[in-house]
Amino acid sequence: MTQLFTKGGAPAVVDEINLIESSNARGNYIAALFRRGPLEDRLLLRLFATIKYVGSDFERKTVLLAVIKQQPITPATQASLLGVVADMVSSFKQSTVLEALAQIWAKRPV
Repeated sequence: MTQLFTKGGAPAVVDEINLIESSNARGNYIAALFRRGPLEDRLLLRLFATIKYVGSDFERKTVLLAVIKQQPITPATQASLLGVVADMVSSFKQSTVLEALAQIWAKRPV
């Protein structure tokens, strides 16, 4: 992932993530990308579309929690994130993500 990022930045990593078939590997790449810093909204939207297809709700929850902690969620990306949460089967995993999101949003100035 580091070599990809060095060569082509976040867009190259996002392109690679879309080619990865293993949900676990895809989730690891996504989490590593978020640790590098905030992404532009257009890249974040592409990643949310990919996260919908990460294998399990556990993996989706793990990735979404990383997003929430390390990425500003703008009005432009908010609906897409909530769409990923809505597609989760486990109501427990959904509530975990929504609680983390609510804590972040509660700290925002109105």
